[in-house]
Amino acid sequence: LFRSDEVVFSLPWDLVFAEEEEEDPEDPEDPARRATRVVDPDDPSAEHEDSAPMPWSARMAMRLLEERARGDDSPLAPWIAALPSRVSTPPLEYDAEDVAEAEDAAIDAEVAAVAFAHADACLELEDRLRAIGCDADDLRWATGVLHSRCFTYGARGRHLLAPGVDMCNHDAEAKNAVARVVHSPETCQGAVATSEIAPTTEENTLINRTPAGASESFFQLRAGEDGVEEGAEVLISYGDWPNDPFFLYFGFVPAGNRHDAVVLFDTVDALASCAVRLGLIEPGEASATGIRKASEAVAIGKSGDASSAAKTGSDRGLVLTREGVDGGVIAACDVLGVESWVDLVEGRCLELLRAYRTTLKEDRALLDAATAEGRLDAATAIAYRASKKEVLLGPVAAGRARRAAEEAARQTA
Repeated sequence: LFRSDEVVFSLPWDLVFAEEEEEDPEDPEDPARRATRVVDPDDPSAEHEDSAPMPWSARMAMRLLEERARGDDSPLAPWIAALPSRVSTPPLEYDAEDVAEAEDAAIDAEVAAVAFAHADACLELEDRLRAIGCDADDLRWATGVLHSRCFTYGARGRHLLAPGVDMCNHDAEAKNAVARVVHSPETCQGAVATSEIAPTTEENTLINRTPAGASESFFQLRAGEDGVEEGAEVLISYGDWPNDPFFLYFGFVPAGNRHDAVVLFDTVDALASCAVRLGLIEPGEASATGIRKASEAVAIGKSGDASSAAKTGSDRGLVLTREGVDGGVIAACDVLGVESWVDLVEGRCLELLRAYRTTLKEDRALLDAATAEGRLDAATAIAYRASKKEVLLGPVAAGRARRAAEEAARQTA
């Protein structure tokens, strides 16, 4: 139906609901700073951190509500009417019991931070909300819409809501399309511009800052390398994230996500303590000097490691993914004198697995039961927890297989 790179859907820039450039400061502490889909996730410039005292999502949510209040006078009225009435994500809609099903302290902290920021935003925006007949519930709805449907564009990660394109579902493995911003005069020939969006006049009725020549700039959905077959669902990738942002801000957990990650160690100090507990090094070998040198080795290893583990965990401690272990773990083991980093990783995985209240088998039964009972928030949280266990069980299963092979070899020798 659509050949490679052919335009599937093209949205004029005047209809893109974009974060205003003055809403793009450089404070990195916004809890939702990574909670967005990525325009062309293969572009490394898509990595970003941006925030403000009031989160970007709250500021854009207020503008979205004001746009909704315009009714039929808004060119976005049909799209706004088609938005879901509830966007269920842990920070804004889950009850405490369902959040607890994830059994993840980092998730708990993020949920609390976002909930606090939302409450603070409601107070600050109270007058604007009242002026259009809205309240905190409306702001929570609009914030959920922004969290779950926004794309990011450019090196600074400007947030964009693209009506129509935002309806596409995520599938990192089966994606058959990509979202891109294109500019004239090459637009009709399919050339993609990569320049930053520049501010222009304030004539846009959506209060957007638009690219120069905005009438000839578009947010487009384009067919992937293999095209889009007739009758196929158009799928995109929201980004190569672990399950954490999918769960927190998109409200679902991708099955079998190969980018899912578990933090094995927050610091090298924690790694050294684990090595001592497992009897892999003596207590004296985990000296302050040794830990400092190991930390330096980790920093060097991460800077040169292009693996999925390094990319998803560079700012999250030392991580394990379905595809392998963070190179920093190996570098730290070398410096600390841990003879087998494989044994360390397996031992740490077992420690983390034992800390859960349930087994993976029990989780699968609980997931089925929650789904059948319509407790979808609880089911999503259980699916999140189960995926982390699947990641942790990888090294454990590999270790058991390795020991079984060694024992078989000894018996046949």
